[in-house]
Amino acid sequence: MGLTINLASRKHLNQRLASLLFGTGLVVLSAVLVLQLWHGFHSFTLEQQYRREVVALKQQLRQSTPKPISAKKMKALQHRYHQALDLWQRDAFHWSALLTRVETLLPEGVRLSSLQPDYAKNTLQLTGEARGLEQLQALLDQLHQADFTHVFLNSQQVVTIADGQGGEHMALQFSLRLQGVF
Repeated sequence: MGLTINLASRKHLNQRLASLLFGTGLVVLSAVLVLQLWHGFHSFTLEQQYRREVVALKQQLRQSTPKPISAKKMKALQHRYHQALDLWQRDAFHWSALLTRVETLLPEGVRLSSLQPDYAKNTLQLTGEARGLEQLQALLDQLHQADFTHVFLNSQQVVTIADGQGGEHMALQFSLRLQGVF
């Protein structure tokens, strides 16, 4: 028995395996096509739904246009806005920082009895008592050296105050106005 090779003959093709691979590929590609068509149809219906909703919202927007406001009502609204803005600015100011700053500037023998802010004029009115003219002058000097733009002595007068031990002594009652506080 001899082995012979015929190089001129055609290769043997496995028809069964080729048909199986071709059929499987056809089924997979058909499934992908069906999925793509289903996804496209779903996207199309969703787009149509969104378009209908946008049209409905546009119609609602056209129907609910705001009514014109009268000049009187506009003025009232502006007044309320400015009041709210003023209150917000007052609330935003750090009083604790200012009080700490003023407290560090107070020399020995001076006490403050009231602080009255005027936000519109950017001023702060201080009233208090000093033991003598030297303490009041020291307070004025320290306030001038601080970052306040202007310090004005509005009034001063000699008063008699109780010292807490049953005695009385003379003091200077004063009123100052500080500008550039707020």
